[in-house]
Amino acid sequence: MVKRIYREPFLSPSIFTYFKEGEISYPFDQKSVRFYGYGRVALLDGLRLMDIKEGENVLLPEYVCNTVIAPMHLLKLKVNFYEVDENLTPRWETLKPDAKTRALLVINYFGFPSELETAKKFCLKNDLYLIEDNAHGFLSRSSRASLGSDGDISIFSFRKTVGLPNGAALLINNALLQKRSISPSLTKKRKILWFFAKTILHNLESLSGFSSGRPEDETKCGLEKEEEFNIEKMLEHPCGASLWMVRHLNFKKIADIRRKMYQQWLIFFKNNQGKARPIFPVLPEGAVPYIFPVLTEDRKGLISKMRESKIGVFPWPCLPEDSQESYFSKRMVCLPVSVKFEIKNFLKHGI
Repeated sequence: MVKRIYREPFLSPSIFTYFKEGEISYPFDQKSVRFYGYGRVALLDGLRLMDIKEGENVLLPEYVCNTVIAPMHLLKLKVNFYEVDENLTPRWETLKPDAKTRALLVINYFGFPSELETAKKFCLKNDLYLIEDNAHGFLSRSSRASLGSDGDISIFSFRKTVGLPNGAALLINNALLQKRSISPSLTKKRKILWFFAKTILHNLESLSGFSSGRPEDETKCGLEKEEEFNIEKMLEHPCGASLWMVRHLNFKKIADIRRKMYQQWLIFFKNNQGKARPIFPVLPEGAVPYIFPVLTEDRKGLISKMRESKIGVFPWPCLPEDSQESYFSKRMVCLPVSVKFEIKNFLKHGI
């Protein structure tokens, strides 16, 4: 049987540096970094650190995962949505800050840099904090610097790039915010037995080429809808095993695999023109993609074809309850880049 390709990364012995201290990668080398179990909790403490009050608002793109809104619901902040264009860059003319707007959140979608210089100028002009959501962009760089270095605060989610029990960070770049202190919003410890059992199973399947069953259920929106209004269960401390592992990983190898797989998908869709359009048809130097995102008018058909070939694809995201976005959310399909495989061997007859 053909092995399955999972939607999320999982740990493999090949990506470790064999118990030698790995190269410390950004943001681990920063003094102003704080670690969390989940990115949304890091964002919660970032909002608290910026002292944004109940009833004040934050500008967010309409196309955003609904779990990003969870900390704002908890703090009773308002969200004002703005539009993004077909390249996932902000439509700056739709950003309308008012007297109660305190911050702008921009997303480095799928590990590709947003228009961060423009965002910084916009925030300076309107006296706003800049929140850089870099949950997808751990290991990515722009032509100027590592992603996550431009926001007054920046959010990382290591577990999206590397298969970890949990793992996220709040990076505080604003010197004034670095002088403030808050008690971290962390109450729970991670239970990791199931995580390691699942990792062993995935590695055995990878080595043997045997698949123990149908592809995993990729539709998690039902659970995520609840998570928009329930952040309390995510208030986890960073798992000690996660923090140990990220200091012993071969980041260069991880980045190389992701970039090579992205290039494979580019070639594949070039040969299947008309079936789907890559959102980012060029992979910039330094970008380490989270997934390979495409737009298609037949999302159901594309997902079905990929899953029949045991390739873990998924739609993204589960939108916030109040978002009016409809273009991307009806057409987006995300394909995996976290593991090395030959696409042509899985999809011999195209799509």
